This record gives sequence, C-alpha cells and structure tokens, in this order.
Amino acid sequence: MSRLIPPRLRSILFVSFFYAFHVATTAYSNSSFLKNVFGLPDESLALLYTVGSLIALVGIFVIPTFLKKKSVRSVFASVVLIAIASLAGLVIFRDPLLAMVLFPLYLATNSIMIYLNDFFVSHYSTSQNTGRIRSIYLTIMNIAWVTAPLLAGILADSTWGYVAVYGLAFAMLVMSTIIAFLSYESFVAKSREISDQKTSWLKEVKNFFRTTSLRRIFMTNGLLQTFYAIMVIFSPLYLHQTIGLSYTHIGFILAIMLLAFPIFQIPAGYIADKYFGEKEILASGLIIMGSAAFVFATTSSPDWWVWAIILFISRIGASLVEIMNETYFFKHVDESNGSYISIFRSAYPLAYSIAPLLISILITQFGVDYRVLFMMLALLVTIGAIPALMLEDTK
Repeated sequence: MSRLIPPRLRSILFVSFFYAFHVATTAYSNSSFLKNVFGLPDESLALLYTVGSLIALVGIFVIPTFLKKKSVRSVFASVVLIAIASLAGLVIFRDPLLAMVLFPLYLATNSIMIYLNDFFVSHYSTSQNTGRIRSIYLTIMNIAWVTAPLLAGILADSTWGYVAVYGLAFAMLVMSTIIAFLSYESFVAKSREISDQKTSWLKEVKNFFRTTSLRRIFMTNGLLQTFYAIMVIFSPLYLHQTIGLSYTHIGFILAIMLLAFPIFQIPAGYIADKYFGEKEILASGLIIMGSAAFVFATTSSPDWWVWAIILFISRIGASLVEIMNETYFFKHVDESNGSYISIFRSAYPLAYSIAPLLISILITQFGVDYRVLFMMLALLVTIGAIPALMLEDTK
C-alpha cells in the first residue's frame, strides 16, 4: 500500500480524515441542533439546507475563475476561514437570525473543500489504479464517519449537549487546517497549473451532458446524493421523534451503519479495477439501497438494533454506488478537466438544495408522512439501476 500511496498523497489523506471527522460530527446533528437549540421549524430547516447548497453550487462553478488569478492555497485558506468562523459562531451564539446566516455558509464549505481535494487526489491516479486510490481515499474519510456520529450521539445526550458536539467538530476542523497548511505546497502548485486553462462554462456543460458515459454517471451520482440528503436530514428526526430512540442509540445506529463504507469500498474498488468493471456493482448497489429504504419505510420496531441492521444494509449499497461513481468518473476525467469535476461535484449541492425544499413542501402543504417519503425514495433509487446498467465498463 505504501507504493500505491505517494508521500504527498498521504498528507491529503490525513487532512481528509480530520476534515471528514469534523463534518461527520455535525452532519447527523445539524437538523436536530437547529430545531432544538434555535427553535427553527422544519420548513426553515429545509430552506437553510437549500440556501447553503446553492451557495456551494455557485462556489464550485466560480472557483475555477478565481484559480486563474489566485493560488489554490489562497482559495483553500479563504474557504477554511469561512468554515471556522461560521462554526465558531454557531457554537458561541444562540441567535436564530445569526444561525440562519452562519449555517448555510458552514454547509457550503463542506462541498467546496471536497471539490478542492479532488485535484490533488486525481494527480496521483491513473486509469489502472483509480479504483484503488479512490477507495483508499474514501475509506480514510469513512473511518472518520464511523466514529464521529457515535461520539456525537453520546455527547448530545451528555450535560454539555450540542456545545460538546460542535466543540469537537471545531477542534477537528482546526486540526485538519493545521496539517493542510504544513503540507499542501505541492498540491497548490499542481492545481494552479490546471487553473490557468481557459474554459467556456456553457460549452463545457453542454459537452459534459452530450457525453453519454458522463451523463449517466452524473445521474447515478445525483441519485446517491439525493439518497444521502434525505436520509441525513430526515432519518435522525424520524428515529428520534417518531420511533422514540435516544440520541445515544441513534449514535450507535449511525456508527454501525457507516461501517459498511470502510468494509466494502476497498474490495469493490479493487474488483472493479481487476475483474468486473463498474456497471454491475453500481447497479447492484442501487438495488440494495432501494430495497433497504423500502424496509426502512415499512418498519416500526422500537429496538435500535433493528434500525442499525436496516441502515447498515442500505449503506452497503451506498458504499458500492459511491466508489463505482468515483472510479468510473475519474477513469474518464483527470485533473486537467476542472470544469467537468465541478459539474460532477455539483450533484451534491444540487441534491441538498432541491430534496429538502421539495420534502418540506410535501410535508407542510400536502401532509405527506415520512414513511411515504422514504418509500418514494426507495422507488426512485431502484429505478436508477437502469441507467447504471447502460454504462460501458472501463475495464
């Protein structure tokens, strides 16, 4: 593995771990935090997620323009400072109006940082090892995602409550920033070289979606991000408010659920590189996700371990879809295609801007039950296996 991971890539893996730990600490707590601490209603929560995701979407498409004049290091520093300031403000202050400003900014930085990291990782990838490097990269981050929600659930039920949760996230964010500024020189130089290329965005978007393989992998990535958006925002609320589970139990559920990612992604990436290609694994993952989402919608057990099993199975599917999306896309696109990376990464903020707003409308205006929403999600994800099977394997 040491031969597969160059020394310069190891630094980005360390940064990714601590940054992912900080994101994962708050991800499944954000909706409850905003609702319980700031008293924001469900419709306001959806609006904040939508605004934050739109800011991220604009940022992802605007950043290449900034990179023509400024180094990636300076852009990285600007994004990190916004993240630190907004997170600190959420921890320190209890003003609902201020939270409505700070939370979208904080949410937006999460997407933008993932986008900036892509350039560095793709530099060390080839078509022969993309699956393995991407699976290692994602596994490092997913190890953080396994442990962070468990700690967050325990801290949320402690005397300190959400202050401890977001304080821990803040510490992880600062640590990732320190490591980045000690080791990101080569990453900055390589990314700046990419940014000097001129790009017509309208033409690039048209070319992207005219390319059948890229259009279909964008569709499956969009489905995955929609699944994440709905489950991350609404499943903790559903498990706590409707099922009646404690935050400690929800933390255990999330930790078990997320074990699927470090367990399955490295083997799946290796198998895709060496044997099967991507489409069969991708389609299988979507079917597993959809089936598990249907069971989630039709279960009413009060036992936390039942939910842990259901969600673990759902994330087996998600882990396969995620690594196949990443592997397939980055076998077709390298670091010189900054605009295509922007388009691909836009699926995340698009999902987080559209899905919460749509669900909020369905709940508040039409009285749609959570269970019905999860069943609709199950159907949508399962149908996504069709474009997946139409892909042409890269093996």
